[in-house]
Amino acid sequence: MPFDPNAGWKAGDLISDYAISREDSARSAANNNAIASWKDGLWTNMMVRPLGLTNDDDKPLGEGGVYNVGFRRA
Repeated sequence: MPFDPNAGWKAGDLISDYAISREDSARSAANNNAIASWKDGLWTNMMVRPLGLTNDDDKPLGEGGVYNVGFRRA
């Protein structure tokens, strides 16, 4: 989806960025891990990230919290 500068962005909002490899990741992306598998026509993706990270681009996560995520087909 193309970037829309009139979509209601406010100061502090973050735009997604992609880390293609562990070696190329930086900042909070370097703290994320994922395990994916394809079986019977379905992808299963488990994402793991520590709580309490303090990078300036981190979304604060707490134990038991519920968070929205989005996936985009590349």
